[in-house]
Amino acid sequence: MHCLRHNANLSKQKEKQMKKMNVVVAMMLSLLLAFSVSAARAATPTDLAKDTQVVKPAVPPPLPAPGAAIADKININTADEAALVKVKGIGKKKAEDIVAYRKEHGNFTSIEDLKKVKGIGPKIFDKVKPFITI
Repeated sequence: MHCLRHNANLSKQKEKQMKKMNVVVAMMLSLLLAFSVSAARAATPTDLAKDTQVVKPAVPPPLPAPGAAIADKININTADEAALVKVKGIGKKKAEDIVAYRKEHGNFTSIEDLKKVKGIGPKIFDKVKPFITI
């Protein structure tokens, strides 16, 4: 008889523990559901579109293919030093030399004449050729 009462007490304890665990599990599921719903509401596309701005990263334009036409070429007959240094491959010193050469010899008759400027050889000329015009 004692064994049966002991087993009954154990069953009641287990039952109490199971009820407590059910309550804890129910609370956790409620919290999980609440957080899921609030996260879903915060991430709706309509809300995002209202509250955010899309910022596109600045991407430099691709370099032109050799021999390709460029809309904004620098005219080596009219450009000042500030404009010339914008051409990749022409630094401050070369820009000064180009302007000085032009003042001394007059306008260039072709872009190939740029090779007559001290410090501008075939390598540099090939590098700047797509970006210059006369």
